[in-house]
Amino acid sequence: LRDRSYTFLDRVNFEITSVCNLHCKYCTFQSGKRKAFIEPELYRKILTELAQKAPHLKRLALYMSGESLMHPAFIEILEITRAIKDAYPAFTPLTYLHTNGMLWTPQMNDRILKIGALDQVTWSIDGVDKPSFEHMRYGARFETVMKNFEHFLSTCPPFVTTVVNHIVEPGDAQRALCLEMASAFAKVDT
Repeated sequence: LRDRSYTFLDRVNFEITSVCNLHCKYCTFQSGKRKAFIEPELYRKILTELAQKAPHLKRLALYMSGESLMHPAFIEILEITRAIKDAYPAFTPLTYLHTNGMLWTPQMNDRILKIGALDQVTWSIDGVDKPSFEHMRYGARFETVMKNFEHFLSTCPPFVTTVVNHIVEPGDAQRALCLEMASAFAKVDT
């Protein structure tokens, strides 16, 4: 980008990875897409340039498609993000990602939150109960995601906003959320 182009930037999405561990019913993501991971040093270079030339940036997404936690250097990506935000105090974009929750284990959760690079985490949890969830999110396990989500909710610092991206199929729309989902969703920000 030419220097003047940076003045128009409001939001930047990084495709950390184009790999996903699920095959969700409604997702077109797997359709012929190449499988790739951003190199941490390339990410550092681009993010540093953004911090220098676009300190006004409002939103920084660490996902585009795929599941960011599948990146073998995901923790390093978060550490780079934190280091650049610390090195450039005027660079304060809301930094966020989406996750399907399968890989957000309690151990990974604790590592991620300790770094302090994220301002918002959006969890994609669909359906109204275990059967509808697993039908829509092929490859996901309801108990695993809900356990990981509950751990996140119990350890999430107050400065991190929690969002749930929730889709319900028309046939399930009249059914009430199961107890696990209703209880967890009551604790989220939006």
